[in-house]
Amino acid sequence: MLQELPEAVRLPGVRVSGSAYASCLMVVEFLQNFGAALGFDAARLPNLHSLQSGLLNDEEYVEDTMSVVSHLLTFALDDPGVPTPKEAVTASGMKLTDISINSGNISEVLRIYIRCRNGCHQEEMSGWLAETPFQALTPTQKGAIMEFLCNELLCSHQLTGEIEKNIESINNLRRDKWIIEGKLRKYDTTVAGAGAGAGAGAGAGAGAGATCQILPS
Repeated sequence: MLQELPEAVRLPGVRVSGSAYASCLMVVEFLQNFGAALGFDAARLPNLHSLQSGLLNDEEYVEDTMSVVSHLLTFALDDPGVPTPKEAVTASGMKLTDISINSGNISEVLRIYIRCRNGCHQEEMSGWLAETPFQALTPTQKGAIMEFLCNELLCSHQLTGEIEKNIESINNLRRDKWIIEGKLRKYDTTVAGAGAGAGAGAGAGAGAGATCQILPS
């Protein structure tokens, strides 16, 4: 017998579309895991509320959100960088790596970087930026671009080294855990053996006492 589907309840605090919220989740998780390695101040990392508000151009949070985008882009330009540096130039001929990123040029630098990372072809995201400044894009578009930068940085030597270091730390902790568990098992076996020996000795003593009691006086 068919049953009606339960009524879906919207997550509390969601202010953007589903795809934009998914991008926010990814970016926040990325920053919590790798923000320190990228030089972010842990006290100023965005949460879901502030990042959503920034994507919606809330005056209280938009500056911090643009600062995060600029920081991510600066690191992405350095590593992994662009595969064809000769083509990663502005209309005035300046190389991307020589540009100091600010609110006036961040959209153009983003557009060129994304285009170069996609084989120097004009695709969807660079097309958005060719027509509209980053801050004027929709929250969904801005979230997708931030997600793209995070995915690019996951391929950087700095973060792959951080991941390998964490894996090594986890392996060392597992090894220590196995050593400690082995010592605990050995200790439990020793204690159990000692307890069994003491019990056997006590039983033998009780038997001898009973024998003495039935001997004729």
